[in-house]
Amino acid sequence: MVKLSLFIVVLLLSVLPSNTLKSQGSGSKKNTLEKVLNNIAEPYFIGCDSALNKFIYRSLKYPPLAKENEVDGRIVVRFAIDEKGKVSDITLLKDIGYGCGDEVVRVFKAMPNWMPAIYKNKPIKYYLTKSVLFKLTN
Repeated sequence: MVKLSLFIVVLLLSVLPSNTLKSQGSGSKKNTLEKVLNNIAEPYFIGCDSALNKFIYRSLKYPPLAKENEVDGRIVVRFAIDEKGKVSDITLLKDIGYGCGDEVVRVFKAMPNWMPAIYKNKPIKYYLTKSVLFKLTN
């Protein structure tokens, strides 16, 4: 019997921000232009992207049902960082099933606070998108 090792790889595809002040465009150039014109400082995870990825990697547990069925793939999650830096409005944009999406939501709910986005010297709610990859290897 082949023993499966498990690796959970967390990828930051890109931060696809869409703030609550403008319509949510899909083009990254548009989002960048909006940030510059609106003078928005994006939210950030204390310790940078590598600390965020480390938090997610250490917190995720491969769901037993997904492991049994040898399911792997990418979960895409959209979430908000509210005015106090708390993660909220967690929505799965892409799920592979077998409990993987639920596990990502659990981890994001347990995430420590971020530094919130700032607009005109005031914290604002700000949406981000993150990709998490579940991968089983032999």
